[in-house]
Amino acid sequence: AVGDFFLPRALRSRRVAENALGSGGRVAIVQGRALEEKLSLFRGLLDDQLRNALRERAESLGKPLSEFRVAIKPAFMMGYDHRDRSMITDRELLVELGRFLKECGCDDVAVVEGRNLYDQFYDNRSVLSVAKYFDISSPNFRVVDLSDEQVPHVYFRGMAQYTVGKTWKDADFRISFAKMRSHPVDLAHL
Repeated sequence: AVGDFFLPRALRSRRVAENALGSGGRVAIVQGRALEEKLSLFRGLLDDQLRNALRERAESLGKPLSEFRVAIKPAFMMGYDHRDRSMITDRELLVELGRFLKECGCDDVAVVEGRNLYDQFYDNRSVLSVAKYFDISSPNFRVVDLSDEQVPHVYFRGMAQYTVGKTWKDADFRISFAKMRSHPVDLAHL
């Protein structure tokens, strides 16, 4: 008589048990000694971790990577000044991720974000405006405003929300590429 989320994973229904969140996936951490190592270390992680995950997902869907729809969710909408990028996903890493996905054969890659409370108080706060301000662009991905494409969605655990961005919902492969950081409204944004 209790919900699946209170049960050990082995006793959960298939739908809940197959959810990737909390499934014990491999976590990889790298640390460099100089800023110049950033891209090569990141690329090593992508080659080691993401390439295999893409292949496995392609096999499970029976779909070639060239037909994949990939959605990347970075964090840049809390950014407010190009001189302080501490709260946004690193632009160079995001561009490198797009390049990597293209090299793997993924032709449809979207970087997705949604508007937030800042757009209620400041001008030029659309996703495309903020992306342009922080130079979030690449020939290897397109930027999508999830706020403009909300579609109905039933969350099986209840989220007090009943819509989701279509590009995120329809993606064959989703990458959360946020940044752990302090948050001006909450104590932390994970």
